[in-house]
Amino acid sequence: MQLGRNSRNSSQPPSVDSSACQWDASGVPDEQALALVTKVAAFLSERPVPDRLAELGLPVLVIFGSQDRRWQPSSFEDYRRVPRARIEILNGVGHTPMLDDPDTTAGLLRGFALDITSH
Repeated sequence: MQLGRNSRNSSQPPSVDSSACQWDASGVPDEQALALVTKVAAFLSERPVPDRLAELGLPVLVIFGSQDRRWQPSSFEDYRRVPRARIEILNGVGHTPMLDDPDTTAGLLRGFALDITSH
């Protein structure tokens, strides 16, 4: 799903380009898949994830792939306002770093878990 930065601040529901959605929805009718994508887009536009996370006051690990086609690469900047956020950008990785580069992703998750449990 591709959402523009400005869609979050609009009072109108975001438009959804369903052709940008890439998942295995075998057996799911197109109408249901589009309804789900539309609801997710509305949820995200209502209140951005970084704002939701900032209020928790918990350590957060944000992993972005530099080749993610679903989110603008600059979206990681929004997480800079989250206290205690650690932002990692994986070069050559798409929307699913755990599949595209599982070793690096696992190392980041392990290191993050060790860091937050040792304090």
